[in-house]
Amino acid sequence: MSPVKMKKKSAVLRKQKHQRVHVLFLQDRSGSMSGTWEENLNGFKVFIADLQANRDVDYFLSLTVFDAIVDSPVQARPIIEVEPAILAKYPPRGSTALYDAIGMALERAESKLSDFDKTICVIVTDGQENSSGDWTKDRLHAIIDTKLKSGRWTFQYLGAQPESWDDATGIGVPVGAAVQYDLGATQAMYSAVSSGV
Repeated sequence: MSPVKMKKKSAVLRKQKHQRVHVLFLQDRSGSMSGTWEENLNGFKVFIADLQANRDVDYFLSLTVFDAIVDSPVQARPIIEVEPAILAKYPPRGSTALYDAIGMALERAESKLSDFDKTICVIVTDGQENSSGDWTKDRLHAIIDTKLKSGRWTFQYLGAQPESWDDATGIGVPVGAAVQYDLGATQAMYSAVSSGV
């Protein structure tokens, strides 16, 4: 094949290659989520279905659920392989180790960073930090600042309390990426998030 044809073929392949996006989804499962858990489950299903329907981007999901314990049942799985009802396996309980959940998710994602063009971290919580043992607000702030400056990371913080903006900016998430959502409109909030990912 001539060099000109090889260049054209290479250009076509680049155009056909989809952006590979790693979505880190952190879901609060603390006891205070009990009253709105069904709405969260339905909203998460909508979020997954919306990403699965988008054929222009290759999405990969890492799911972290947290109360006082941080679990990561899904790690960088192609979105098409993610069961939309997986969140139902992790019902509400316990307190809120928000900082530990975010810090652990960011550490795990770092080892996979070269596999993706972009990483989006979505944090959903209805309360404030109250039980982390390893991560602090200042430590998270420094790491999130570094990731944002790289240009390959974005963060969305979805909180149900009036303090959501303070909580988000306290760990380095920009004010414009923090939303206080109405617990009665949880499903609509998840749908809005998926359209922005």
